[in-house]
Parts: sequence; C-alpha cells; structure tokens
Amino acid sequence: MQVGEITIELHPQESIILSNLVGQLLGLLQSHSSAPLDPDPLLASYEIGGTDCLPADPALAKLLPNAYLDPSLAAEFRQVTEQGLLNRKIEDALLVATALSGGVPEHIELEELLACEDPEGTIFFLTADTLEPWVRTLTALRLSIAARLGIETEQEYSQLREQSEHEETFVIYEWLATLTDMLLRFAPALESFSDEEE
Repeated sequence: MQVGEITIELHPQESIILSNLVGQLLGLLQSHSSAPLDPDPLLASYEIGGTDCLPADPALAKLLPNAYLDPSLAAEFRQVTEQGLLNRKIEDALLVATALSGGVPEHIELEELLACEDPEGTIFFLTADTLEPWVRTLTALRLSIAARLGIETEQEYSQLREQSEHEETFVIYEWLATLTDMLLRFAPALESFSDEEE
C-alpha cells in the first residue's frame, strides 16, 4: 500500500457476487446505450444525445431519471444529456469490473467457495481517483435493486424486508449499503491527501 491509497479486502465469494452484479449493470446500461439516440456523429463525439422519454425498465428509469417534472422540458434535456450520463456510468462500472476481474478465482464455482473453511480474500487498492467510480457503481447497483423490488419509501422497505421470497436480495442490498458506507468513510482522508499533492 502506498501513501494516498486505501485498501479493502473482499472474500472470494463477495468478489464473485459483486463481479456478477457489475456485469449485469453493464449489460443493462449498454443495452440502453444502443437504443436509437441522436444520429448526428458530431453531437455523439461530444457525448450529446439521448432518447426523448423515461426508460420503461424501472432500474434504468431510476438510474436515468427525468431532470424536470414538465414532460417537454424533461424530454429536451434528456435528448441532450442522456448519452453522456450513460457513458460515465458505463466507464465507472468498467473500472470496477476490471479491478474485480483480478480478484475472482478462475474455474471455481460459488458452491466450492462456500465449502472452504477460510478462503483467502483479495485486497483492492483505491485512490481518490478510483474511489469515486466504486462508490457511484455501488450506488447504481443499490438503486437498481431498489427499483426491481419496488422500494420507494422506508415503509415499503420495511414491508418488503419481511417477505421471505426477497430475503437473499435484501442481504445483498444491505451488504452493498455497508460496503458503500465503508468507502465513503475513507473519502475525506483521500480527498485531503489529493489536495495536499496539488
């Protein structure tokens, strides 16, 4: 570990789960990125372009919300900014996916890991530049899961949490929240170090 870095350690099982989730997030974002956008190549080169309506998929709608309540203003804004927002989310997720690819054991099934008494974890080194993409990607995952579960309020969260069919999903949802909170606790220290370097 070098000055200006923090380390986090993930159990191999955690690495596999997070890698799978980030892969699903990338697939979701890339599927919308290939939707009909502004065909002007010049605008596309500046990450300008987008569809004119809120995505039908609830997870995408949560990740790419309308900026205005007024439908016409929302459509106009989306047509200009949506692709840029998508590109940034994809870049963040790709950074995390690349890091995780080095921490996921090859040719091993999750069931095999669960059978291991004390499998060796993987340490990831994060700087001020890489911490933010991790936090944004973890947040995107939580928003996507919340949208899939239909969580909008604390009351809905409490009600759905009691339903046994959602138990495993809530465990992952809460684990992502814990991991995000842990990374955010390191953010001030890394930002302070980054400011000193400048």
